[in-house]
Amino acid sequence: MKTLLISTLLGVAAMAGAGTVGAQQTGTVARLTNVEGSVLVSQGDAMVAVANNQRVPAGARIVTTGSGKVIVRYDSGCDVSLKENQRFTVRVGECPVLLTEVVSVGPSQGAMAVAGLTTTETVLGIVGAGALGYGAYEVFKNKSVSPN
Repeated sequence: MKTLLISTLLGVAAMAGAGTVGAQQTGTVARLTNVEGSVLVSQGDAMVAVANNQRVPAGARIVTTGSGKVIVRYDSGCDVSLKENQRFTVRVGECPVLLTEVVSVGPSQGAMAVAGLTTTETVLGIVGAGALGYGAYEVFKNKSVSPN
C-alpha cells in the first residue's frame, strides 16, 4: 500500500512538472505598452488590434500602420520601440540584437508629406498607374511590332 501511494505521488509530481514546462514554453515574454494609433498583432492566422498592456508570446508579429506606435516591453527589461509603418517579430534574445530587428514596411508619413501626398492620394496613384498599364496592354496586345 505504501509503495502504491509513493508511486501515485511521484506520478502526480511528474505530471505537474510537465505542465509547468509546457506553460513556460507557450507563455508570454513581453507586453505591449504605450499603444498609439493602429497597431496589430498576429493571433493564429489573423491580425487583430492590440490592447494596451497586452501580453505576447515569442513568435507574435507586431505591425504598426501609418498612425501607429508601440513599445514591446520584454520581461527581461528590454524595450523595443516601433514607430509608424514598422513590424517586429517577438522572440527571445539579447536586447542589442532585438533592437536591430525592427523593419520598416512602407513609407513614413513624413516621406509622403515631403512629396505632398496623403496616404489616400498615394494609394490612388498606385491603383491608377496599374490601371493605365493594363489599359495599354489591352490596346496593344494584338498589334504587331516592327523590328525597326
